[in-house]
Amino acid sequence: MTEAKFNYSDIPDTQPLKRYFPLNRTLWIMFRHYGWAHIKRGFEQGSEFLGYEVFKHRLNEAIKTAQEVINGRIKQPEKIIAFTLFPPGGFIRADLQQGSMKLLYGESVDVSYCGIRDDTMELSYILNGHLEDGIPVDWWMIGPDDTDILDRRHQKYGVKLRDLPKKFKGLENVGWKIRDILLDIRNERTPQWMNSAYQIGVGYGTMIHLAYEMSNYEGFGKIYDMLAAKRVYKMPDVGFIYIPMPQLIQMIAFMERPFFILRSMGLNTQHKLFTAFLEGFVQDFFKEQFPEDWNLIFVNTWAKTGIPWPIQTLGCQLPNYRDDKLYGKSDFEWKYPPGKFITLEDVDMTLEEALEGIFYDIDHTTEVGSVDVKESIISTGVGRDTKFKK
Repeated sequence: MTEAKFNYSDIPDTQPLKRYFPLNRTLWIMFRHYGWAHIKRGFEQGSEFLGYEVFKHRLNEAIKTAQEVINGRIKQPEKIIAFTLFPPGGFIRADLQQGSMKLLYGESVDVSYCGIRDDTMELSYILNGHLEDGIPVDWWMIGPDDTDILDRRHQKYGVKLRDLPKKFKGLENVGWKIRDILLDIRNERTPQWMNSAYQIGVGYGTMIHLAYEMSNYEGFGKIYDMLAAKRVYKMPDVGFIYIPMPQLIQMIAFMERPFFILRSMGLNTQHKLFTAFLEGFVQDFFKEQFPEDWNLIFVNTWAKTGIPWPIQTLGCQLPNYRDDKLYGKSDFEWKYPPGKFITLEDVDMTLEEALEGIFYDIDHTTEVGSVDVKESIISTGVGRDTKFKK
């Protein structure tokens, strides 16, 4: 592994979201080791592949798993982690999905997740999912080459959909204008749900990039950082926002970081730890196209650095991003409580086996090292491919 050698000053001043970049810990580590040219290549090559192929697999599986749980064909759903539509490609315990989704988003609802590419500030993809009674039933996606949709102009302002983030400041301001256009598109594509609630989630690519988060606790910490970027970290704007904001999410987003993670984890897995899932074809993509990322983030994390226990994620102290002097230094240090993180040695698996996803009987009350990690594994895999361990 190379030594960290690039500094904040090496990020081009022309990069619109330069200030945000150190807030995404994994991308910041990758930049420190491999520089801006490497990150830029990731924007260009990784976005399309990870955008469509991964979501296609995960969202179709989310619908099939939810249907089988409701129909009683899946046994012991409390031991199964399933994919979610909201957020797309996320994870939730299969028996909690219906109740938690209804509580967070409502009875009948569409949410369109909109990603803004950092370097061009263009809207580059839109992924829409629909829930009925908390159950995922349908999704569709618009990619960067879908010019018929992305070139559609706002009825009042005359600006193309793809260009709205460049023309207007502030994600909330931009979000309402994006929603104006997408509401019509939702109604055109699925007229049977034109009376259902409609929300959009809009965020910057750097901030919504969760592919490298190795645990569900760390993932929800990242979601908090996106929502709180302006209020807590004094970034120019939030990194992600819902339009309109679901009431419960708005409430918990104003809590401190550990409490937001706990509330979210309670709804998703009743606080139990789940470590990262990554499809085999995605692993191959990283190994072939981005071997630096594969070695630095996946191999190094699982084999050497380790994944924080939940109690360590909750106790993590982030850098003081409000301090302008910090941006002139070489690094932004995240300080975790002491104790050995979870590694491949603890789960007694190969990296590829671990990346099938591991669900543990470990939560925020479990002290570091107080249990045998391997003996605490409930299941491996996601959805209908789950294998029970206990």
